[in-house]
Amino acid sequence: MILKKENIANLSPTEKRAVLKKLLEQRATQPKAIPLSLAQEGIWFLEQIRPQTAVFNIARAFRLEGDLNVAALQTAVSTLIQQHSSLRTTFFDSAGAPQQHIHPAYSPIVQQAAQIQQHQPTAQLAEQLAHQPFDLQTQPLIRFHLIPHAPNKHHLLFVVHHLIADEWSLDLIYADLAKANELALNQAAS
Repeated sequence: MILKKENIANLSPTEKRAVLKKLLEQRATQPKAIPLSLAQEGIWFLEQIRPQTAVFNIARAFRLEGDLNVAALQTAVSTLIQQHSSLRTTFFDSAGAPQQHIHPAYSPIVQQAAQIQQHQPTAQLAEQLAHQPFDLQTQPLIRFHLIPHAPNKHHLLFVVHHLIADEWSLDLIYADLAKANELALNQAAS
């Protein structure tokens, strides 16, 4: 859409609002080229040399005991993604330079993992899930897996690519997830 100053001056207020809305919608769908930090550039470069590797995956598992409200957990995960823009970030090559794009909020699915074999140990399944590579250009770069362990006992495994989080930030992310889950449980109870 090409607009000239003279054309805009002749528009009614309603038409100006419509043009502004259309321009904002177009801008929202265009990737915003944000340069990477030096640490991110190093990781991105290594990923280009050896793509589809899980070497930069960070996995954490948390024990959940008692009655599990999967819908509340899903709501908590969605809230977490909305709060942390880094968890909505993907990476791409733009004319030979790595860039990052922060996407609008979305709701990732908490995948309910079933043991692949009848008596597959939880640790072995978590290891398999943690070593699935990410596509850096495709959202999300974080996955949540709910692994049943015993009646009323589950493990929540989340796997994140090191480009969007590190060990230190995972402590904050987990604390925010716990708060969001508590809030979602309280809302479900009322």
